[in-house]
Amino acid sequence: MTRTDHTKQDIADAFKRLLAHMPLDKVTVTALAEESGITRQTFYYHFSDLYDLISWIYSTESERVLGSERTYDTWQMGLLAIMDWLLQSRNFVIRTIHSVDAAYAQRYLNDRVRGLVYGVVSEEAAGHRVSQQDQAFIASFYAAGLITVVMGWIDEGMRENPSAVVEKVSLTVYGDIPAAVARFEAAGR
Repeated sequence: MTRTDHTKQDIADAFKRLLAHMPLDKVTVTALAEESGITRQTFYYHFSDLYDLISWIYSTESERVLGSERTYDTWQMGLLAIMDWLLQSRNFVIRTIHSVDAAYAQRYLNDRVRGLVYGVVSEEAAGHRVSQQDQAFIASFYAAGLITVVMGWIDEGMRENPSAVVEKVSLTVYGDIPAAVARFEAAGR
Protein backbone atom coordinates (compact mmCIF):
# COMPACT_ATOMS: atom_id res chain seq x y z
CA MET A 1 0.00 0.00 0.00
CA THR A 2 1.40 3.39 -0.96
CA ARG A 3 1.76 6.31 1.43
CA THR A 4 -1.19 8.00 -0.29
CA ASP A 5 -3.31 4.87 0.15
CA HIS A 6 -2.35 4.72 3.84
CA THR A 7 -3.35 8.33 4.33
CA LYS A 8 -6.66 7.78 2.54
CA GLN A 9 -7.32 4.68 4.64
CA ASP A 10 -6.49 6.58 7.85
CA ILE A 11 -8.97 9.30 6.83
CA ALA A 12 -11.60 6.65 6.01
CA ASP A 13 -11.09 4.92 9.37
CA ALA A 14 -11.42 8.24 11.21
CA PHE A 15 -14.58 9.02 9.23
CA LYS A 16 -16.11 5.68 10.25
CA ARG A 17 -15.23 6.35 13.90
CA LEU A 18 -16.99 9.71 13.73
CA LEU A 19 -20.04 8.14 12.08
CA ALA A 20 -20.25 5.66 14.96
CA HIS A 21 -21.50 8.43 17.23
CA MET A 22 -22.82 11.20 14.97
CA PRO A 23 -24.96 11.51 11.84
CA LEU A 24 -23.32 12.30 8.53
CA ASP A 25 -24.69 15.84 8.41
CA LYS A 26 -22.81 16.63 11.65
CA VAL A 27 -19.43 15.39 10.40
CA THR A 28 -17.21 18.22 9.21
CA VAL A 29 -13.89 18.17 7.44
CA THR A 30 -12.42 19.99 10.44
CA ALA A 31 -13.64 17.29 12.85
CA LEU A 32 -12.44 14.59 10.47
CA ALA A 33 -9.01 16.19 10.13
CA GLU A 34 -8.72 16.40 13.91
CA GLU A 35 -9.86 12.78 14.37
CA SER A 36 -7.36 11.49 11.79
CA GLY A 37 -4.47 13.74 12.82
CA ILE A 38 -4.15 15.55 9.51
CA THR A 39 -4.73 19.06 8.25
CA ARG A 40 -7.78 20.16 6.29
CA GLN A 41 -5.45 20.73 3.34
CA THR A 42 -4.35 17.10 3.50
CA PHE A 43 -7.96 16.01 3.40
CA TYR A 44 -8.63 18.20 0.35
CA TYR A 45 -5.47 16.94 -1.33
CA HIS A 46 -6.97 13.44 -1.31
CA PHE A 47 -10.73 14.10 -1.52
CA SER A 48 -12.86 16.90 -2.95
CA ASP A 49 -15.47 16.59 -0.17
CA LEU A 50 -17.01 14.08 2.24
CA TYR A 51 -19.08 12.50 -0.53
CA ASP A 52 -15.91 11.86 -2.52
CA LEU A 53 -14.54 10.11 0.59
CA ILE A 54 -17.73 8.05 0.90
CA SER A 55 -17.43 7.06 -2.75
CA TRP A 56 -13.80 6.07 -2.25
CA ILE A 57 -14.68 3.91 0.76
CA TYR A 58 -17.45 2.08 -1.07
CA SER A 59 -15.35 1.58 -4.20
CA THR A 60 -12.14 0.53 -2.48
CA GLU A 61 -13.69 -1.79 0.05
CA SER A 62 -16.12 -3.45 -2.34
CA GLU A 63 -13.34 -4.10 -4.86
CA ARG A 64 -11.22 -5.60 -2.09
CA VAL A 65 -13.97 -7.96 -0.93
CA LEU A 66 -15.17 -8.81 -4.42
CA GLY A 67 -11.75 -9.94 -5.58
CA SER A 68 -11.90 -12.25 -8.57
CA GLU A 69 -15.34 -13.72 -7.86
CA ARG A 70 -16.68 -12.67 -11.26
CA THR A 71 -17.19 -15.95 -13.09
CA TYR A 72 -20.26 -18.06 -13.72
CA ASP A 73 -19.16 -20.48 -11.03
CA THR A 74 -18.19 -17.84 -8.44
CA TRP A 75 -20.50 -14.83 -8.88
CA GLN A 76 -22.60 -15.94 -5.92
CA MET A 77 -19.47 -15.76 -3.74
CA GLY A 78 -18.82 -12.25 -5.06
CA LEU A 79 -22.35 -11.08 -4.29
CA LEU A 80 -22.18 -12.72 -0.86
CA ALA A 81 -18.84 -11.00 -0.18
CA ILE A 82 -20.33 -7.60 -1.05
CA MET A 83 -23.41 -8.23 1.11
CA ASP A 84 -21.27 -9.50 4.01
CA TRP A 85 -19.16 -6.33 3.80
CA LEU A 86 -22.31 -4.19 3.72
CA LEU A 87 -23.56 -6.04 6.82
CA GLN A 88 -20.22 -5.74 8.65
CA SER A 89 -20.18 -2.03 7.74
CA ARG A 90 -23.82 -1.63 8.71
CA ASN A 91 -23.38 1.62 10.66
CA PHE A 92 -21.44 3.20 7.80
CA VAL A 93 -23.92 1.93 5.20
CA ILE A 94 -27.04 3.01 7.09
CA ARG A 95 -25.61 6.47 7.79
CA THR A 96 -24.40 7.04 4.23
CA ILE A 97 -26.47 5.14 1.68
CA HIS A 98 -29.52 7.37 2.07
CA SER A 99 -27.65 10.51 3.08
CA VAL A 100 -26.29 10.93 -0.39
CA ASP A 101 -28.64 11.31 -3.29
CA ALA A 102 -30.40 8.13 -4.35
CA ALA A 103 -28.78 8.28 -7.78
CA TYR A 104 -25.34 8.10 -6.16
CA ALA A 105 -26.22 4.98 -4.18
CA GLN A 106 -27.66 3.37 -7.29
CA ARG A 107 -24.54 4.33 -9.30
CA TYR A 108 -22.22 2.85 -6.68
CA LEU A 109 -24.12 -0.43 -6.52
CA ASN A 110 -24.65 -0.47 -10.27
CA ASP A 111 -20.92 -0.10 -10.97
CA ARG A 112 -19.97 -2.89 -8.57
CA VAL A 113 -22.76 -5.30 -9.46
CA ARG A 114 -22.56 -4.64 -13.20
CA GLY A 115 -18.82 -5.38 -13.04
CA LEU A 116 -19.60 -8.64 -11.27
CA VAL A 117 -22.30 -9.64 -13.75
CA TYR A 118 -20.33 -8.47 -16.80
CA GLY A 119 -17.54 -10.88 -15.86
CA VAL A 120 -20.07 -13.71 -15.86
CA VAL A 121 -21.65 -12.63 -19.17
CA SER A 122 -18.25 -12.18 -20.81
CA GLU A 123 -17.20 -15.66 -19.71
CA GLU A 124 -20.43 -17.18 -21.01
CA ALA A 125 -20.17 -15.28 -24.31
CA ALA A 126 -16.66 -16.59 -25.04
CA GLY A 127 -16.86 -18.59 -28.23
CA HIS A 128 -20.26 -17.14 -29.12
CA ARG A 129 -20.98 -14.37 -31.60
CA VAL A 130 -22.46 -11.82 -29.22
CA SER A 131 -21.31 -8.21 -29.50
CA GLN A 132 -19.74 -6.35 -26.60
CA GLN A 133 -22.73 -4.00 -26.70
CA ASP A 134 -25.16 -6.89 -26.30
CA GLN A 135 -23.04 -8.41 -23.54
CA ALA A 136 -23.16 -5.06 -21.73
CA PHE A 137 -26.95 -4.97 -22.19
CA ILE A 138 -27.37 -8.46 -20.71
CA ALA A 139 -25.11 -7.53 -17.77
CA SER A 140 -27.00 -4.28 -17.14
CA PHE A 141 -30.33 -6.10 -17.21
CA TYR A 142 -29.33 -8.66 -14.58
CA ALA A 143 -27.39 -6.10 -12.54
CA ALA A 144 -30.53 -3.96 -12.24
CA GLY A 145 -32.38 -6.86 -10.64
CA LEU A 146 -29.54 -7.59 -8.24
CA ILE A 147 -29.29 -3.92 -7.27
CA THR A 148 -33.00 -3.81 -6.52
CA VAL A 149 -32.66 -6.88 -4.30
CA VAL A 150 -29.62 -5.50 -2.43
CA MET A 151 -31.18 -2.04 -1.94
CA GLY A 152 -34.38 -3.68 -0.68
CA TRP A 153 -32.34 -5.78 1.74
CA ILE A 154 -30.59 -2.63 3.03
CA ASP A 155 -33.89 -0.74 3.32
CA GLU A 156 -35.38 -3.61 5.32
CA GLY A 157 -32.57 -3.29 7.85
CA MET A 158 -30.31 -6.05 6.53
CA ARG A 159 -32.19 -8.52 8.71
CA GLU A 160 -32.21 -11.47 6.31
CA ASN A 161 -29.07 -13.55 6.23
CA PRO A 162 -27.00 -12.58 3.16
CA SER A 163 -26.50 -16.26 2.29
CA ALA A 164 -30.26 -16.74 2.12
CA VAL A 165 -30.65 -13.71 -0.15
CA VAL A 166 -27.87 -14.91 -2.47
CA GLU A 167 -29.42 -18.39 -2.57
CA LYS A 168 -32.78 -16.92 -3.62
CA VAL A 169 -31.11 -14.83 -6.32
CA SER A 170 -29.15 -17.83 -7.54
CA LEU A 171 -32.29 -19.97 -7.75
CA THR A 172 -34.10 -17.18 -9.58
CA VAL A 173 -31.50 -16.61 -12.29
CA TYR A 174 -29.98 -20.10 -12.58
CA GLY A 175 -29.21 -20.75 -16.24
CA ASP A 176 -30.57 -17.39 -17.42
CA ILE A 177 -27.29 -15.80 -18.50
CA PRO A 178 -26.14 -18.69 -20.71
CA ALA A 179 -29.66 -18.82 -22.17
CA ALA A 180 -29.66 -15.07 -22.83
CA VAL A 181 -26.28 -15.29 -24.55
CA ALA A 182 -27.57 -18.15 -26.72
CA ARG A 183 -30.72 -16.21 -27.63
CA PHE A 184 -28.72 -13.11 -28.60
CA GLU A 185 -26.41 -15.25 -30.74
CA ALA A 186 -29.37 -17.01 -32.40
CA ALA A 187 -30.96 -13.64 -33.15
CA GLY A 188 -27.80 -12.69 -35.04
CA ARG A 189 -27.07 -9.77 -32.78
